[in-house]
Amino acid sequence: MQRFISHRFLAALFAAVLCLGLAPTAKAQLTFTVDTFNANQLTITLNPSSLTSSSPLFADYELVLVDADSISNNTWVNGIVSGVQTAPGAIGSVPIELDQVVTSNFVAGNFVEVAFTNADFVSSSTLASPYQVSFSGAGLFNPGAISNFALYWGNPVFGGSDFVLQSTMSAVGSAVPEPSTYATIFGLAALGFAAYRRRQRSIVPAAQA
Repeated sequence: MQRFISHRFLAALFAAVLCLGLAPTAKAQLTFTVDTFNANQLTITLNPSSLTSSSPLFADYELVLVDADSISNNTWVNGIVSGVQTAPGAIGSVPIELDQVVTSNFVAGNFVEVAFTNADFVSSSTLASPYQVSFSGAGLFNPGAISNFALYWGNPVFGGSDFVLQSTMSAVGSAVPEPSTYATIFGLAALGFAAYRRRQRSIVPAAQA
């Protein structure tokens, strides 16, 4: 019985590892979280992570936040205001400057300029520490007009044609999971179930004795 259980456990473990191995590997990407989003404020944090290995068609110095479902959506931002950094940041060796702005009615629709610099960002460069920026103003945003955010590297002046997607996030703050995340969850669940079954089967002979 113990040998049979051990084989079942090993089989489950092998299946979980295989599942993880077959899962699509997420490319390097700059991720973010939505800390606050309401009619008067948007605060987001860029997490320690890296830009994609692919870069915009035109070398660029901006990271912008737009509607993930329609970059031409021009209803969720109602004005223009300067952003406020909690602390200076840099992606690779390129510092993020202080002049982030919220822009409305631009070529690519309404967007938030999350990161801006006077030098082009470099593909695969890493943000070593969290970088937070906040935009505030009475009635500045219309949360009901957007469901999901997308963070792009590129210049909105080209209408989004050179945008390179970094990551997406629900406008209410829940991350849109990567396929590999689902695989990890499934693998851990399989391991947990196998361990539970093994424990239950080992208890039965002891109880009968």
